[in-house]
Amino acid sequence: MSNRNRGHLVCVASGLLVLTLLSLSACRKESRLTVVSFGGAYQDAQRAAYMTPFSTKTGTRIQESEYNGEYGLLRQRAIASTGTWDVVSVESGPCMRGGEEGIFATLPSRVFEGKDLVPGAQRPYAAGHLVFSTILAYRRDAFPSSTVPQSWDDFWNVQKFPGKRGLRRNPRGTLEIALLADGVPPQQLYPLDTARAFRKLDEMKPELVLWESGAQPIQLLANKTVTMTSAYNGRVWDAATKEKLPIGCICQCNSVRADQQGCAPFGSR
Repeated sequence: MSNRNRGHLVCVASGLLVLTLLSLSACRKESRLTVVSFGGAYQDAQRAAYMTPFSTKTGTRIQESEYNGEYGLLRQRAIASTGTWDVVSVESGPCMRGGEEGIFATLPSRVFEGKDLVPGAQRPYAAGHLVFSTILAYRRDAFPSSTVPQSWDDFWNVQKFPGKRGLRRNPRGTLEIALLADGVPPQQLYPLDTARAFRKLDEMKPELVLWESGAQPIQLLANKTVTMTSAYNGRVWDAATKEKLPIGCICQCNSVRADQQGCAPFGSR
């Protein structure tokens, strides 16, 4: 990273309505860029849609890496004297925090010219390009075909649906899941009642297996460590369709139900 950009991530996009590289060509014109994302189906799609075409067009060499969205690591890489990151995928919460703390470089306004973005996707230091879902995934062979989970309330019902449960070791998404399981309607989730969410999570403590990276919940299902888990929709889609794992899923907020052949693709992460 050049000295003029030291201390800032050059081009970081927001998440949950998410993520990067829409503005890459305007961010930096050098021979190499370090691009960091979340891996899996999501990063595969980014590579095909953005990184490879940009590299071919400009001659810029793209060096890819992965992380799990940890804000501490994100901030460390922004201020590091060596090994800095140039373009990073982030979720909306860390994106807002990073903007407030000044670790992201401001994007020139021309980056957004002619771009048809959803509301909220254009920010001074970020460009959103994707919506992804955290969904409930389960092993279809763990329960009778006539009795499969229908909601996050069922996720908490270990008497009717035995087995360990997987949840992300992060409040983003996990607190919403707990509140949905406790009967809060999706349209009434915010502002989050965090005390209520943690009380609900306490009920599940003996059965919980926590995960951090997007690949882990699929591994937990594949090796039968858990019978249900929260997971990113793209990872579940790949596992069910490409790897042919016996995985079903639901997306409660959208009232979308997957059939017994696998999960509908709600997005790509």
